[in-house]
This record gives sequence, C-alpha cells and structure tokens, in this order.
Amino acid sequence: NADGSTKTIAEAVAPYKRLVNDKCFEALETTDWHYIKAIEVDGYTVPTDIVAWRTATRNHSNSIISSLEAAADIDAFYALIDARIVDNDWPVSP
Repeated sequence: NADGSTKTIAEAVAPYKRLVNDKCFEALETTDWHYIKAIEVDGYTVPTDIVAWRTATRNHSNSIISSLEAAADIDAFYALIDARIVDNDWPVSP
C-alpha cells in the first residue's frame, strides 16, 4: 500500500464501523421516547417526520459502512476517510 499499511479493508473498517454505529445510535436515541410513548400511550402515533428521519439516518449509516467495506483497496478506503465520509451528509433531525 502507498501508505505502508498492511491492514486489510476489514481491519481498517472495524473502528470506523463502530464510530458510524455510535453516531447513528446517538442520533436515534434523541427520538426513542416517541416509540416508548407509542407503546405506553393509547392513541399516540410516532410523527411521520420522525419515522422518516430515523429511517434516513439508519440508511445513511448503512450506506457509509457499505462504502467503506466496498473500497477497492486500502488507499481507496483512506481516500473515503480523508473525504470525511463518516461525518458528512447525516440527515438533519426534524
């Protein structure tokens, strides 16, 4: 590899996968109460904008991980990291 790394893509992805999953969890955690309320309170429905945002957030998280795992080689992987793929374009909470 150009950077002298001997890591495989899977080894390189692992810590970033945890980071992305943590970011997703922290984002979704802010609206978990809607789902708890929907279970506990008759007649309460989770607002559609919350449902849509949560779905988009999970999809974005999965897309980042898929992109990292699909990198052609370790240099392509690090190019994605350098492009801040982990931090960019997360859906904005309603």
